[in-house]
Amino acid sequence: MKKLKMHSETTTDVSIVHENLSKRKANKENVVLIKTGALNPIHRSHIANMIKVKQYLEEVYDLNVVAGYISPTHDQYVQGKLGKHLIPSQHRIQMCQRAIQEENQQHWLAVDQAEALGRTLHSHISSFLCFVFSSFVYFSKKCDIQSSTVSQREISIG
Repeated sequence: MKKLKMHSETTTDVSIVHENLSKRKANKENVVLIKTGALNPIHRSHIANMIKVKQYLEEVYDLNVVAGYISPTHDQYVQGKLGKHLIPSQHRIQMCQRAIQEENQQHWLAVDQAEALGRTLHSHISSFLCFVFSSFVYFSKKCDIQSSTVSQREISIG
């Protein structure tokens, strides 16, 4: 079995980031949303939550949400949490993809498979952000977008 890097084009589709950045609204900060969890199983409220957060950030904070990623946790974690009720990662990934399609949100929302296909969390979020950011920098240079438009910002939604 071929060993995959934590994040690569095989595990993380950044094409929606590139596509949505090319349509971005001027003078707005760009944001990528990440939803992690067992997602055992994913349900409509997970997708509805992502949509609501996107709407909230765009309407209240005037941010440009360019993409969102749903990231199912690896089997080892879910097995420890749910025991025999574990749905294998490949099935949870497929269910997440199907849920995004059923809600017709694939223009900005995708499944990040890296953690589910790995064995541990191992700095998944920082690895994910580095991968997406490096893809953005490449895209920025290719399309002459100023990389200074990307910043790290933490917003707490109560």
